[in-house]
Amino acid sequence: NYYYGGVSQYLAMAFAYSGKLARKATEMFGFTQALIERVMLFASTFEPRYLRNHYALAEFYYATGKIEEAKEKLALALNGDPKALPLMEPENRIAQRQARELMKKIEKR
Repeated sequence: NYYYGGVSQYLAMAFAYSGKLARKATEMFGFTQALIERVMLFASTFEPRYLRNHYALAEFYYATGKIEEAKEKLALALNGDPKALPLMEPENRIAQRQARELMKKIEKR
C-alpha cells in the first residue's frame, strides 16, 4: 500500500467525513462504520511507524464514542518514535501534536 498505508487511511477518513456530512448517502453506498474502521486498522497495522495512521484511527474512535480505543491509539501515536521514518519525521511530529491535543480533550470529559 502506497505511502506507509496512508492511502487506506485517507480513503477511510474520506468515508468517515462523508459519513458525518451525509450519513444516509454513505449508508446507501455501503460505507459503514465497520468498513471505515477496518480500512483504518489496516493502515495502522500496515505501517505502524507512520504515526498519522494511529492518530486518524483515534480520531475516528473518538468521533464514534469509542473513548478507550481512542486512548489506546493515541498512546501509540504519542509513544511512537517520530524519527522511525526519516522522511516522515515532520508529519509524525504533527500527528503527535494533534494526538496530545485530542488526549487533553478526552481527559477534560
